[in-house]
Amino acid sequence: MAIITVNFYRDIYNSKKETATVVSYYAKWRYKGGRHYYPTVKYKTIRGNEVSAELDTYLFHKPFIGEQVPILYRTDKPEKVYLDTISHIYIGPPLFMLALLGLVSQGFYRVYLRKHDKK
Repeated sequence: MAIITVNFYRDIYNSKKETATVVSYYAKWRYKGGRHYYPTVKYKTIRGNEVSAELDTYLFHKPFIGEQVPILYRTDKPEKVYLDTISHIYIGPPLFMLALLGLVSQGFYRVYLRKHDKK
């Protein structure tokens, strides 16, 4: 998981900011009856090429066609697009890593207790 997070932030560091337009989306059902919306956006790169790409993350609200969204895209792979919001870039991945670290450390602690349990 650490490798995934490092790669994610490397991608973010090497990305350019742009505003994209939602051109379509599809919805997937999630547990408890809600939906996740996966938009496809269109934007122009710094070289002037028009690119259509699916966002790597989902939205909780139903996007409307023509909605403007802030994105980060990799210049070497313009089809790799991230939603440029605080929750998607700066809060979500670190919280995920902390939760994962907590679960792994709890597992190691339980193994340690089993080995050193004196009955």
